Amino acid sequence: MDRNTDLLTVIFTVLALVIVGVFLYRIRNGTFKKHLMAEAAIVVSYIVVSGAASDMAFLLRLAITLSIAGVFVYGRMKSD
Repeated sequence: MDRNTDLLTVIFTVLALVIVGVFLYRIRNGTFKKHLMAEAAIVVSYIVVSGAASDMAFLLRLAITLSIAGVFVYGRMKSD
């Protein structure tokens, strides 16, 4: 892996951690359902952008994307 790929991996991982942190914060405060469309837009945009990052390892992109989607689904179930 070259330096650009490593930097891209770090950026996507940090972005995923921030997204998961925001989701968990909103789930804990009970405001996830109120901002449901915003969370859906975040998930969709992250998936589209991660698809464009073809230099990253596929399994890493898949694992990060599935973790974000999993927290989103958990938030939807928990807020009902």
